[in-house]
Amino acid sequence: MREISAESDWAKRSGWHAPFADTHSLAELTLRAANDYVHTFADTFNTERAPLYGHLVLARSALESSVICWWLSEPGIARDERIRRGLSEYIYSAVEEQRLDLVPDAAQHVAAFIDHATRLEWQVKDYNGKLWSSKSRGKPRVDGVGRPPGAAGIASLLTDDQTSKIGRVQWSRLSAVSHVTFWGLRSAFDDDGAVSDPLSGRAEVPVGTDARSVSLQAICLLKALRRAADAMFELMGWQDHAWRAAATAAEDLERQLLDALKPHLSAMRP
Repeated sequence: MREISAESDWAKRSGWHAPFADTHSLAELTLRAANDYVHTFADTFNTERAPLYGHLVLARSALESSVICWWLSEPGIARDERIRRGLSEYIYSAVEEQRLDLVPDAAQHVAAFIDHATRLEWQVKDYNGKLWSSKSRGKPRVDGVGRPPGAAGIASLLTDDQTSKIGRVQWSRLSAVSHVTFWGLRSAFDDDGAVSDPLSGRAEVPVGTDARSVSLQAICLLKALRRAADAMFELMGWQDHAWRAAATAAEDLERQLLDALKPHLSAMRP
């Protein structure tokens, strides 16, 4: 409510009609996307054939959208920080449209959002610290604020520690699947079941989806989605009895999956 009450003042200063409402809306949209990815992840196992890689691509998208939702919704941050985060995301989106050259006025959209930042005495720069231009690459940063790195964001959601190894492992491995590198695609290989051919010197390797690794991904997705949603519900004042019951049920499911996996963790591949 403090942000909403300050809307008109920040709108007047920035020239951005609804800076807080637009940022809240974008956070809600990213939460809806994360929720959809997680539901689709589950749905892929309600078919006759389990996926080899599709669920991992969904897992990456679910984790990334959860990170962005949490970042945009983080309760307790300063009002100017909320607007910096929102601006950086809207500029990033406009820049992507401009690069595709599919929208006639995309360049004007980028310029308009940069003007909002300029009116607030914030500079928009690239990853090298240079002022943003049409030739800039990467993700724009508004007064030093930009989309958080995927690995650090995932680690924060899963462990409250940005330096935790799980963030880098999850982000790198799932990205490797999305980018179809050999390292990523061999995640479906059962190396223990390899059968060597002494004549050719090669081996045949079974390919499939391991239920334990799927459960481990499910735990990560459930926790990331729950924490992202909890941040938004806290920010918006929606933490009622129904939400707390839903969050508790999700946390219980995470715990049940983890308890079922504990006896097998030592035998699982890294």
